[in-house]
Amino acid sequence: MLGSEEEGVCPSASNLTVLLRGVRHLRNLGGACPWVTKALVMLNKSLPKHPPLALENFVSQPDIKDKEAAVVAKLCPNLKKIHLERPEENCQAFVPDALGALLRLSDLKHVESLCVLSLDIIESMCCVRQLLAAGSHLTELTLMNVVRGPVELPYLAHFCPHLRKLCLRGFNLRKLAEGRDEYGTRKLRWDDGADKDDAQGDMRDKSKKRFLWPSLQTLELSPLLGGAVDRESLLEIVRGAPNLRTLDVGTSASQLSDEDVPALSPAGNKLVSLTLRRNANMGEPLRLTGRAVLGLLERCSHLTTLGLLNDWSVSEAEQAELRRHCTANNLRVSLLASRCGCSCANC
Repeated sequence: MLGSEEEGVCPSASNLTVLLRGVRHLRNLGGACPWVTKALVMLNKSLPKHPPLALENFVSQPDIKDKEAAVVAKLCPNLKKIHLERPEENCQAFVPDALGALLRLSDLKHVESLCVLSLDIIESMCCVRQLLAAGSHLTELTLMNVVRGPVELPYLAHFCPHLRKLCLRGFNLRKLAEGRDEYGTRKLRWDDGADKDDAQGDMRDKSKKRFLWPSLQTLELSPLLGGAVDRESLLEIVRGAPNLRTLDVGTSASQLSDEDVPALSPAGNKLVSLTLRRNANMGEPLRLTGRAVLGLLERCSHLTTLGLLNDWSVSEAEQAELRRHCTANNLRVSLLASRCGCSCANC
């Protein structure tokens, strides 16, 4: 991985061009550096008939021009991962040419992973839809610092039915219950037990509709500072994604209580990693008790990692039970910044 300004290494465009010409099998090139796209443009200008590169991962800022994006698409036809970042100093202002460049990149049919930083939610979804329309089977999507508008999961689930990993960081999530009627009439990812082509399906009781996303295996939720995903939406997401293996609910864990454990860990769940954090910025405690968490461990038979962060109180008896459970099931539990005091090697 080259061109990372954070590490203090930012090769010039000419040096990168030489590297691209000399290392034929290079697959990963990028970083928050303006020289990456320029290097590709220089290579195309000096050698217009240069054969396609082996690059699979491309990291660049989104303020690339349409012509530059066309060069990327030409020289990197096998891209699988695209990460586009907006410069921090221009975080709130959308660069007009950026969207056109993204849409130009959508000619790439092999893209499986897309990460966009600090784009409007409408702009982000437009990029996603263009990639899918171009034949891309998007399996990973990361939206960071989403501006101007809430993220709507049923909308994402509808247009990304094959998505396996979704990371939302710095966002507002529209409550699933609020969008149920709207999504029901638009026939998005809601299951009402009726044929989706049946016009009468929209006339059924919308309250019985259920959010569905069977392909989803990893979900990471990190709302805006001080924000949280509401309890009802959290539980409905878990119910609608039966194949979840990794779930990080971020600070939204403060919304959950002991009575939510059965819904959080339904029978037959495949959870391998679960992370819960309280909303420290809002002064909200983690309401799940030690006994409830132990019950959660019993219900999640595949669980190998449990992250309980920020002041989770555990009694001495629960410490002993937790230690026994960790030893018996080879379970790793992270109790960072907690009052556990457990000396178990697995904690």
